[in-house]
Amino acid sequence: AHIIWLATNAGLLSFDTRTQKFKCFWPPKPEKTVYAYNRGDFAHQVIYRIFQDEDDRLWVGARETGVVYAFDQKLAKWENVHQMLSVIHDLTQGPDGQLWVVDQKSGIARIHLRDRTVNY
Repeated sequence: AHIIWLATNAGLLSFDTRTQKFKCFWPPKPEKTVYAYNRGDFAHQVIYRIFQDEDDRLWVGARETGVVYAFDQKLAKWENVHQMLSVIHDLTQGPDGQLWVVDQKSGIARIHLRDRTVNY
């Protein structure tokens, strides 16, 4: 793979090792935030965690909003999968193929990828 993905305070960043160029992708602004105070209009762009699954999908955890996104690398398209109760600390794929997310308030949650249901 010649693309390196980086989680930044200014969105999701890709670096193409062939062309030596960066591209920035900003997640859409959700209706609400999980922080008690307002951090400004760009708070939703703070990406805290990214994970590339076995099917090459990127799963992105936005820090200030608690939103878990699926990011389509080919189409540069965001999908809001679920908004957690607080700041996302980590995400990974389990052996069952489901997405596991850790947030600050609820602990561990499993997102069923087929129907997007969540178990806390």
